[in-house]
Amino acid sequence: MRLGDLIAGMIVVLIGAVPLGAQQKQKPKWAPNPNVAATDPLRPEEQIKKMKVPPGFEIQLVAADPDIRKPINIAFDAAGRLWVTETIEYPFAAPPGKGRDAVKILEDFGPDGRARKITTFAGKLNIPIGVMPDTDGKGALVYSIPAISHLRDTTGKGKADQCEIYYSGFGHDDTHGMTGEFQWGFDGWIYACHGFRNHSVVKSRDGKTSIDMTSGNTYRIKPDGSRIEKFTTGQVNPFGMAIGPFGNIYTGDCHSLPLTMLLRGAWYQSFSRPHDGLGFAPHMNTFKNHSTALCGVSYYAADQFPKEYHGKLFLGDVVLNRLNAYKLEWTGASPRAIMEDFVTCSDPWFRPVDIKLGPDGCLYFADFYNRIIGHYEVDLKHPGRDRDKGRIWRIVYRGKPGEPPGSAGGGRPQPVTNLARADVKTLVHSLASPNITVRLLAANQLVERGGREAVEMLRPFAKGIGKKGQADAKAHALWILERLGQLDEITLLSALSAQEKEVRVHAQRILTEKKTWSIKYLAMAKIGLLDEDALVQRAAVEAMAAHPEILQIPALLSLRHKIPAGDQHLIYAVRLALRNQLRDESIWRRFTPGAFSDQDHRALADVCLGVHNQPSASFLQSYLKRFDESPERTRAFVHYIVREGGPGTVPWAIQFAVKKFGDSTAAQGVLLKTILQANQERGVQLAEADRKELEAVVFRFLAAENSGTWAVGAELAGAIRLAKVQPDLLALVRSAIVPATLRKTCVNSLIQIDAQKAIPALEPLLLNEGEAITIREQVANALAATNNPAAHNALVKALEKSPARLQTTIALGMAGSPQGGARLLQAIEAGKASRHLLQIRTIEVRLASAKIGNVKNRLKKLTQGLPPADQKTQQLIAVKRDAFASFKADVNLGQKVFQKHCAACHQVAGQGAKIGPQLDGIGIRGLERILEDIVDPSRNVDQAFRTTVITTKNGQTKSGLFLREEGNIVILADPLGKDLRIDKKEIDERALSPLSPMPSNFAEQIGEADFHHLMAYLLRQRGKQ
Repeated sequence: MRLGDLIAGMIVVLIGAVPLGAQQKQKPKWAPNPNVAATDPLRPEEQIKKMKVPPGFEIQLVAADPDIRKPINIAFDAAGRLWVTETIEYPFAAPPGKGRDAVKILEDFGPDGRARKITTFAGKLNIPIGVMPDTDGKGALVYSIPAISHLRDTTGKGKADQCEIYYSGFGHDDTHGMTGEFQWGFDGWIYACHGFRNHSVVKSRDGKTSIDMTSGNTYRIKPDGSRIEKFTTGQVNPFGMAIGPFGNIYTGDCHSLPLTMLLRGAWYQSFSRPHDGLGFAPHMNTFKNHSTALCGVSYYAADQFPKEYHGKLFLGDVVLNRLNAYKLEWTGASPRAIMEDFVTCSDPWFRPVDIKLGPDGCLYFADFYNRIIGHYEVDLKHPGRDRDKGRIWRIVYRGKPGEPPGSAGGGRPQPVTNLARADVKTLVHSLASPNITVRLLAANQLVERGGREAVEMLRPFAKGIGKKGQADAKAHALWILERLGQLDEITLLSALSAQEKEVRVHAQRILTEKKTWSIKYLAMAKIGLLDEDALVQRAAVEAMAAHPEILQIPALLSLRHKIPAGDQHLIYAVRLALRNQLRDESIWRRFTPGAFSDQDHRALADVCLGVHNQPSASFLQSYLKRFDESPERTRAFVHYIVREGGPGTVPWAIQFAVKKFGDSTAAQGVLLKTILQANQERGVQLAEADRKELEAVVFRFLAAENSGTWAVGAELAGAIRLAKVQPDLLALVRSAIVPATLRKTCVNSLIQIDAQKAIPALEPLLLNEGEAITIREQVANALAATNNPAAHNALVKALEKSPARLQTTIALGMAGSPQGGARLLQAIEAGKASRHLLQIRTIEVRLASAKIGNVKNRLKKLTQGLPPADQKTQQLIAVKRDAFASFKADVNLGQKVFQKHCAACHQVAGQGAKIGPQLDGIGIRGLERILEDIVDPSRNVDQAFRTTVITTKNGQTKSGLFLREEGNIVILADPLGKDLRIDKKEIDERALSPLSPMPSNFAEQIGEADFHHLMAYLLRQRGKQ
């Protein structure tokens, strides 16, 4: 149940954790897939012997198959019972009404940890994940495809007999990352995660509120179904959520930045998805020594464990079969997580997917116990996927030899009070419990049924809010009174100066939740900005972010200038708050730029890219007249000014670019191209006067004396389709002494300007056997994309005399459209090209999915008698494997190969682009799989990384990995990781292909030696074993 390391898509290489060199020869010809456990399953009593914990700790079995099967999420109720969602349907959703999954309740835990009573609360569910019991324990919110429903026992028989949909509209194309990990907040909201790849438009019970989520997000809901709100945007596949005593929410994410402390309203990195203009929020570490399948986070705030474990996070690693502890080191309001060993297990079936702190102070975790854990890495229909086994474990601290009795919780689980039946006095007393699970459950009880008695008993906390002691209880008392509408302003004001920073933090968080804002509340928030503690400051900043007001801007700017560079979370929070103030256009009308210092102006400009309104664009336009910025930042500002500003911004921007970068044609050209892109995104035609000005720039660039300037001019000529320079571009293309990159640019520009005229001009280059193969390939791809009959004729001519590499390029291009595919089939039928081309999976799939008459029978006839394609592929994999085993590969050279050929799409250790999956920790994969993914990249491609094919209204085809939409522009990534921009108005048809955008002939393109060096480098990218 994880995202893990997504394979395929544009992925260049995914490889396994194996020793380098000759040790490969010792492996079987077909080594086991590292994502498929080679061992047989163990019974719990055998499995527990394979687990190791630090001295003094003990693992106990709570429940196991057949009583529970495939647990996913767990949650405690006020009676101390453990609710479990389990599935046998995963990974395939059952038809509506046919689900066989369940929610079970475990209770009456013995001294050995075993649950002596297990009840099936609800059955006939469909891959249920999230579960949150009602306050009275008679029902629960449960996510089961396709909605979060309220299941309720109205008869007292312990089984749900009533079901009402509370939140609907969840996508479930991907069944391993839907929604779950429900977590109570201090504020009475339930927080949750939304997982990878699914697109959801979720609405509340009454339809009055809704949110739109794609892939990783977090959100929050009211337990009565009345409201849903987005909390953060981004992350890849958050799976695990916990809350700490200060109200900080942490998530575990199934990728190589697995731990995040959420900042409300922030945007986090995800695969190939942009941020909101403000930039991505910070994470808690680089996490280089992990696998990329981490989930089920828990914060330890209790006293059953020794003190050195208090305040640590715990996170499951389902690939490396372990549960890690994380010590938090703070720089102001920014945590850094440092990994420590906690639970390791040599049984490869061990899969800890969810972790919860129990009311007894012990850690409970769900073990999805399975031979296979990868959703994308292993065929979903693989017969080894287990559907029957599962375990729940408990970790208890027993004490080390020689330790004094009674230390660390007395060596046994803490007694559990049934809070659902407790009186108000007991509940109020429970607010002082060292266990945060107990405190949150008691607080909910007091809000739900405490009434006037609860308010009266909490008054002493309010009166003594400024005195030292009982910080936890006072923080909860504040929230309970606020939720009951009984928190007065005097008490809240007193809390702002409490001796404990925990109380001061929660007082500011309460301000954040205020539905209306006043001068009094603004003054309270300003008190928080002046606090000596950065966590209090950040809470005050978040309160201001939630309630924009111009009077807050000077105070936020003042704080921004004082924050140490290392406190990245607080810096981001202040930037977000400033951005939120400026999103209100009425604030700009009251804005007086002269009242701000130069330092203030820089701080305001820094956040404007996330504002998205015309006044902010005007501010940046004035800003650039006074302040110098880096070329990269300048481009971003100019792009924003043209995109968000008024009609006069384009001529201003062109003049600015020419004047600003008059000494650098390269920088000038990049900025001019940026201006054109921004104008295109607005959906506005380039004015004739602006076009003439750009034409003059192109003429000047092409008349220069160096090839770098020519390249800039050629690219701009294509962008504005300047027909007057076609002869100049053609002369550059035909010259063998011109650099290849410039010639390729000219090829593309000629096609952009006038494809009909470019085809006959470029055809001789394609047919010239003495021409460089890379230039011929560029021409072939450019001609194929036009989907023009004349281009098809030229390509068919070239097929007859081309080497295999060029034949493959031509066939791949022609197969991308019905017309080109039909001509390709005709050419092969006429013997003008090799039938073996049809066995290349990418070509085969493109042709089979094209609208070509009788295509399946024609393909079958043409490939009849040829060796099976799979056999050829396996033979090639064997050749590559054996060659690698005997090759003396160099890891350092492999890193250079990665930077040259892979970093355009993939990241390792923070280096490279994040278009495709990150490859940190990828060394735990197997050699066989990487060879398979290189030689046959479309075999296992997952839907998130499949090729998008766009047919334009003039018949051209464009394909690549979908990245994003910018205004009126759809942006794809081509196989080199470069942006391919298509105007929405020009799109006739858009479809998702089952193919990977990765070139199927990648291994041929980089050469044998570089291939082996690259393998060696990626094999070294390993998680901590």
